[in-house]
Amino acid sequence: MDTKICTKCKQEKPVGDFSLNRGRPRPRCKECSKAEARLYNKNGYYRNYLREYYKRPEAREQRKKRMIEYRTRPAVRIKNLARWFVNHEIRSGRLNRQPCAFCGEEQGEAHHKDYTQPLMIVWLCKACHHQVHIEMQDTRGGN
Repeated sequence: MDTKICTKCKQEKPVGDFSLNRGRPRPRCKECSKAEARLYNKNGYYRNYLREYYKRPEAREQRKKRMIEYRTRPAVRIKNLARWFVNHEIRSGRLNRQPCAFCGEEQGEAHHKDYTQPLMIVWLCKACHHQVHIEMQDTRGGN
């Protein structure tokens, strides 16, 4: 049986006591992760951070621009919904990440050829995905 040492409590524990992140055990055991999450949530750090962040004028302006774009441009809305749908399917376990279709690298990203069909995707690594979008811009004439 494989074991791993928790970076927080320094105890050697079975790998099953560690949550997985992209198929690999996280550095902290589940108990230490839960304790840290409880403390983090109890203090309300993230909630306070967001409250302060959105008080800043530049953050409010940026959010306002994104919401206007989302409401006025249907293409942006369809693109966001397709991205949300794929992420939802991955989180629910109905869709699994695949290696890159071009080079075979393990960390595949979902590429949509057509955003109106959110599950018709090609798995590409970051570099290949970037290259595909550059080629798409060249064929479309810039944008």
